[in-house]
Amino acid sequence: MGTGVAAPPLPPPQRGSSPGGKTIQPKEETKSSQDASTATADDLATICAEVLRQTLSIKGREPFGFAFLTIYAILQDFETLLTNCLSHRHDQRLAIMQRAVHSALHSFADKRKIIQQRNQWLQEIRRILDAPLPTAENPGPGSASVAQQLNDYLDGLATSEDLSEPSQAFLQHIQGVTERYTPGLFHCYDIEGLPRTNNDLESDFRSLKRRERRVTGFAQTRQRLMRHGAWLPLQVCILAESELRGRLAAVPPKAYWEERGRLDRRLKQRRRRYQLRHGRDKLFSQIEQQWRSLSPE
Repeated sequence: MGTGVAAPPLPPPQRGSSPGGKTIQPKEETKSSQDASTATADDLATICAEVLRQTLSIKGREPFGFAFLTIYAILQDFETLLTNCLSHRHDQRLAIMQRAVHSALHSFADKRKIIQQRNQWLQEIRRILDAPLPTAENPGPGSASVAQQLNDYLDGLATSEDLSEPSQAFLQHIQGVTERYTPGLFHCYDIEGLPRTNNDLESDFRSLKRRERRVTGFAQTRQRLMRHGAWLPLQVCILAESELRGRLAAVPPKAYWEERGRLDRRLKQRRRRYQLRHGRDKLFSQIEQQWRSLSPE
């Protein structure tokens, strides 16, 4: 679990026996371990179904909903993949998915435009708030100027006559948050050295990252924290290696491997989501190539 110390030996259960001594039948090799050239139509249909499930499981943060834009873009590419595969060889399962995805894209096209509009608003607000901070050489625009730019922009949005009801509600949310944060939001544009945010004051999180650097030797810890975050605080609350070894020794092997299985499933899920977000062109290309290697019916 990345503790940085030698844990008591906890060998995984052998293929022929369990920790309790019961016989375990060897599991068959999973289809994911098969060579790509041996993939069948059933294998590829299962992969497509998993891609669709993973895509629809992506969650966003309300009231922004920007994850919807990611989902929509993935589904557009996924529909193209299914259409290309079906042009080579018809399959009822792929056809059902293709029709469902096409219908969903059509149904949510208007919602996509609304969320794109929200995203454009926030990008412009970000541009305004990214004004230069004061330095000894350049005092910058100052808090009054930045605050005025932001207020003018929000006032301009409020006077728009073509805003839908959801867009009006979202704009009111932005205005409310801005009003609540205004008393302390703009001081950084007047005081040299004052950061824009208080993120650096999150000492507990920083302490965790510092410890991870010592344990792993890696300068960057962001990805590791995202993958293992739920399991890392254990390392922070234990200072002595002997105490950590004692606690690990008290963990039953079965409980250890069950928890390790949860972690492995979490990592597998994150890898799949990463592929969909950052490498789906390659992933979809591989699926299409394997599908085209099947004999047409």
